[in-house]
Amino acid sequence: MNKEKMFNWPLWIGGILTSCFIILAIIGPWIAPYEITYEKILDHPPMGEWKVAPAPPSEEHWLGRDRLGRDILSLLLHGLKYTVFITLLVAFVRLLFGFSIGLYQGINGKPVGWRFSLGYLGAIPQIILLYVILLPFKYGELPIWQAVLIQVIIMALFGIPAVSGAVHQR
Repeated sequence: MNKEKMFNWPLWIGGILTSCFIILAIIGPWIAPYEITYEKILDHPPMGEWKVAPAPPSEEHWLGRDRLGRDILSLLLHGLKYTVFITLLVAFVRLLFGFSIGLYQGINGKPVGWRFSLGYLGAIPQIILLYVILLPFKYGELPIWQAVLIQVIIMALFGIPAVSGAVHQR
């Protein structure tokens, strides 16, 4: 066989990027330039005017500061662990249920009509579906863990038909 065809570039690139995100999620809080509680609302340069947050990127704050004066790079590095955990959780739930359903349908020869009707939902970006489903709730009305749980369930549910279809076809 041709070695170039055997080498799966998308798999390697995805694996390397995922590994980088996981490593950054682990070491992010230690390499963050500021603590998560750091706030600097007012800034007075030696020979200039007072500046109020938000602030654009500078030598001191590479990605700038938000409206509360917090360093955006530090917030991203501290929050990456939650993003990676939720992403891995959604992927695990999709694989667990999608593999189980696809295997059951493949072994028993069950019809797959429901999966094709749900599969069309994959054409709609999930962020739009999440927005429409979470629209009735005001910001801060739900506890953060409930909002995250709803998002995880919705993202997992809309990914299950694709996984079960791939397993069923094999």
